[in-house]
Parts: sequence; C-alpha cells; structure tokens
Amino acid sequence: MAFVVKKAKREKIYPKIALIGSSGSGKSYGSLRLATGMAEEIKKESGKDARILMLNTEAARGRYYANEFDYDIVDLEPPYNPELFVDAIDFAVSEGYDILIIDSTSPEWDGQGGCLELQQKAGGTYQAWSKHTCSYIQ
Repeated sequence: MAFVVKKAKREKIYPKIALIGSSGSGKSYGSLRLATGMAEEIKKESGKDARILMLNTEAARGRYYANEFDYDIVDLEPPYNPELFVDAIDFAVSEGYDILIIDSTSPEWDGQGGCLELQQKAGGTYQAWSKHTCSYIQ
C-alpha cells in the first residue's frame, strides 16, 4: 500500500460535536453557548450573521434559554425514525442555517417510531436489523 504524505493546512471545516451527559447536566445550555460562540466567530471572520437552528425533541425544554440566546427552533414530532432527522437536517441546510443543534437524537434510537421500535416491528430478531439502517446520524 502506498501512503501519500502531505503538509497539513487549516481549512474551513464545520465541526460535528456531540455533547453527552445525564439529564440535567447542561447539554442544551452548553450547546447554545457553544453555538453562540461559533456564530460570533463566523461574524468576526466573514461579517455574516450566522443563524442557529435547534431541532428539538425535548418538548418545552428547547425554549428554556430563549431569553439568553438567539436561535430558531423546530419541534420534531414522532415517529422519530432516522428519515425524520435526515429530512430535518436537509431542511436546515436548504434554509441557510449555519449552525444546527439537534436536541436530542435519543428518540431516534428509543423513541416512538425510533430504531428499536422499527426493529421490533420487523420481527425483533438480530436479522431484523438488516431491514433498517438505524444508526445515530453521522
């Protein structure tokens, strides 16, 4: 196998960050602080006002910090199948949002219409997983 070595150089690559913690540990607040800081950096570098969108599966909790941060919100409703999350991400891109917060992807796995439910409806066996492409969004 041939390896190609190149000098690393900084590029504008959008980060994908996962905040993981127990309920009440500050994931939503932390994500909004992080997103706001990122928006400020985008403004400094480009002069553009960056827009933040939160995809919310956490009921009213998505609005707890609306008085502290500037963001738009879309409430996602069941069924929480993977396609819902893909469609919501595509929507955010098509609407020109610069920063996307997904709060939270847990329902994609174990929520109503999520991967575990889809696997059970497909027979509940190990082989039933092959009928769906459930995984956390990458």
